[in-house]
Order: sequence, then structure tokens, then C-alpha cells
Amino acid sequence: MPNEPTPAKWGEVMVSLADSLIKDVLRTSATEENIALAEKALSLANSKSPLALVTKARICRAKGDHHGTLDACNEALQLDSTLTEASIQKAFAQVFLGNPKDAIVTAVDLGPRGADSDNLNWLLGRAYFSLAEAERAKTATAPDTPSEAAAKYYDHAIHWLQKSVDESPGRWYVRAHLIGAYALAKRLEEPGAKAALIEYREKFKAWSLHPVIKNWADHLRFQGDCHDHFKAAIDALLKGLEEAQANGFP
Repeated sequence: MPNEPTPAKWGEVMVSLADSLIKDVLRTSATEENIALAEKALSLANSKSPLALVTKARICRAKGDHHGTLDACNEALQLDSTLTEASIQKAFAQVFLGNPKDAIVTAVDLGPRGADSDNLNWLLGRAYFSLAEAERAKTATAPDTPSEAAAKYYDHAIHWLQKSVDESPGRWYVRAHLIGAYALAKRLEEPGAKAALIEYREKFKAWSLHPVIKNWADHLRFQGDCHDHFKAAIDALLKGLEEAQANGFP
């Protein structure tokens, strides 16, 4: 039949479908059923294209297999070293695996390659958030007081998270990290923190700490082979949001 897709075209369609399905999982913490659908579509594609490898990386990330994500990204970059999304996913994997400094280097190495600035800002904010928590746990002179080094990392986290919020205001989890960073830095009384809290209450009241965000924090992708430093950063986020509840966080 003249309109019947070729095997190559069918493979491209299946890769695109798998990529769309797994993006929905990562954005909404959808169920494992959705992950299985993405895996099935990618299997039917039977492709080793760079896009297929990036999709595989996302699937591994959703399943908490961040070493698998890193391997798939590196394989994709061997095929196409300019593939921005592979570098972004690689950097996120480095954060999950407890190497936020490496993630920042990967982000910087992207250079002028047209990276999605919103995703890049979110990545940098999350990397600095993890660095701040690791530093706070290591050097704090008192349990609830960030050291000078930790405070500096929180400053960087707040800067990049705010840029991400400004560019893409619909991501509740970026806003939650922004408020958590203000709380952990003991800066909830600042105008920026107050504005962030007001906007969160107005736009994301349904995304409350109990039970929604706590359920999100228990998602498979935050378990698996995540490094203890990253898990500590998630715990710190929840603690920061608990502190922010005194200032109106839902």
C-alpha cells in the first residue's frame, strides 16, 4: 500500500511516542503503567538513534536507574556530541548520583548550543540546592544554621530557580524548591520569598506539602540508585517547606 509507513518511519513514530509518554511521567509523576507504555513503544521502535537513546535515558531516570541514564546519555553523545538534550539529561543524572559539581560543569560545557534555558536554569538551581544541603550538613556550626559556604550555594540556587520560575511559571516543583531554598537559608522574611509564597498559594494551592509533595518525594525516581546526598537534599526540601508553612505554604 502506498501510504503504509516504512519500518524506519514506523520506528521514528514509536520513538516519538515513547518520548512523549516518558516526558509526561517525569512532569507529573504518573504511574508505573505509563513507564511500561513508554518502554513498550521504545522496544517496538527497535532504534539506536540519538533520540531513542535520550528517551531510554529518560525512562531509566523515571525508574530510578540513574547509572542507566548516564550510560544512555554518554552513548547518545558518542553518536552526536552536539545533542543538547543528552547533555541536559546527563547533568540531571549527575545530580541524582551525588555529583552536582560535575552537573554544573556539564551544563557549562553546553555553551552556546541552544539549550532550553528554562530546563538549564532548573538544572542549575537543583544542582546548587544539592550542593548547599551537602555543605550545610558537613559544616553547619549549629543544626539549623547554614554555614557561609552553604549560604552561598543557597544564594546561587535561589538565583537560578527564580530564573526558571520567571521563564516557565507553571512548574510547581521549581517553585517549591525556590521556597525551600529561602527557608533553609533562613531568608523567608525577604520580599522575594514572600512573593514566591503568595504566588504559590494563588496558583498551586492544591499542591500542598501533605500529602501531595510528600507523595511526589517518594516517587521511584528519587529512590533507586540515587546517592545519599541527593536523598538528603529531598529530605531538606521537605523540611524547608515545613518551615515555610508558618509563613503560609499550603
